[in-house]
Amino acid sequence: MLVSILLSFVYFLFFISLFYRFSFFEIDGFSRKYLVWVFAIKVLFGVVLIEIYSHFYTTRSAADAFKYYDDAKVIYAALWSHPLDYLRMTFGINSDALDLYPYYQKMNNWYLADSYTFYNDSRSVIRFNALVFPFAFGRYVVHMIFMCFLSLCGLVALFKAFMPFFKQRLASLAIAIFLVPSVLFWGSGVLKEGLILFASGYLIYYFFKWLKEDNKLQPGFFFVLFIGLMMLIKVHILISLIPGFCIVWWHVRKPQSSIYLKTVIAVVAVFLLAFAVSFTKEESNPFYMLAQKQRDFVNLAKGGFYFELQNNYKDTFYVEEKDRAKVLLANDSVNWRLADGVKFYRWSKEELTDTFIQKNQQTNSYRLLMHLDSSGSRIYVPSIEPNVWSVVMSLPIALSNVLFRPFVFEAANYLSLFAALENLWICFFMLLMLLFFKVPKKEEQAIFIFCCSFVLILFSIIGLTTPVMGAIVRYKIPALPYLFLVFMLLTDAEKLRNKFPFLKKFNR
Repeated sequence: MLVSILLSFVYFLFFISLFYRFSFFEIDGFSRKYLVWVFAIKVLFGVVLIEIYSHFYTTRSAADAFKYYDDAKVIYAALWSHPLDYLRMTFGINSDALDLYPYYQKMNNWYLADSYTFYNDSRSVIRFNALVFPFAFGRYVVHMIFMCFLSLCGLVALFKAFMPFFKQRLASLAIAIFLVPSVLFWGSGVLKEGLILFASGYLIYYFFKWLKEDNKLQPGFFFVLFIGLMMLIKVHILISLIPGFCIVWWHVRKPQSSIYLKTVIAVVAVFLLAFAVSFTKEESNPFYMLAQKQRDFVNLAKGGFYFELQNNYKDTFYVEEKDRAKVLLANDSVNWRLADGVKFYRWSKEELTDTFIQKNQQTNSYRLLMHLDSSGSRIYVPSIEPNVWSVVMSLPIALSNVLFRPFVFEAANYLSLFAALENLWICFFMLLMLLFFKVPKKEEQAIFIFCCSFVLILFSIIGLTTPVMGAIVRYKIPALPYLFLVFMLLTDAEKLRNKFPFLKKFNR
């Protein structure tokens, strides 16, 4: 315990020293000491998250905060006996080779990311932990401090990218980017959210840097680099950013015409393209994939058992939670059996669309991948069909689920209550926006369209595919700073300060 505290303190001071060592953290009108305070707050939130998961999520293999770390231990163990294996698995160098499969058999989440969930790319977090292990000496809290620093770097990059659009409102911009409670909480744990904040922040930073600089080689290189990183971490976040990138780039190239006209043209073009694509084959039809992901997530929310058939490492077998009495438990994870005739779903890890139903032959022996209890926070999501019209008709409920749920009366635990109270703040700022509405200034229009585009697309994807409130709370984290920036851009700050004079002290 004492060693963990001392090592954590050393790394905490080390990262603070980087704020003063590198010019990237030098921001006009914004003291570096504020970054130190934000970093300290993030670490505090990270400690709280660890305590919550330690005391209330006692099934470690099912707790996101720990299960990827535990899987990374398997990779780290190879560093001393087979260092090349460690490097291959950590950096993805021929990492699908059969000789590495014995390592993956000891993990619970390496294959599940590619099996049946749209949002869960577990390998990115496993690899992050594998990279940190040699520096952390097995101290979990050090992994958290590393993640806090990375996510804060991404938020600093986002702040610097948006600064030119909010020169007179730096304090408000800082609050929207650094101090949104759920972003602080989920972005400070050893979770995918921290990596998303890091990669997406730098991606946007280098995009705007590439737009305004004459020498486009260096920012262009890093822009492409972070596109690749986003594809490895969360490809749907990248997809949600692309339309905004395209509209802003078009507006910079042709500033004479209205950006709103460009946006309407882009929306119509995307709609027509989507309509045309919806008639293509299933494997290239994005609406079919969206509907498939929704069905997969609904099944995941129902809970159940996920297996591999011994000597068949490419297929996943799923038994519904309601049939758990027909699952014959084993003392280890590799010799499970199913009652003769029990129904299960089977699909290839490399092809989600080939799911089919079979009845078990009792002679088969299975390896348990994961058992999930049915989710207690399931909510209704409209069942979507693989076509444009079904998706459009489902959007109102999908967006309202993401924006406003959980409600306070739906809170079943402290985390959901925390999220519900934050949703009340969203409603409060939305009301202020309506009461003190203003049209964005010409110099604010590009960033307004960019933020709106990202929020609407990401919230739509989440709302259409996610039937679990607890998952929605986490998945919308990357878009929350942009949502609050939209509220800022549509709220007349001058009228608000005249109405409430005490706000004039915050006039920055």
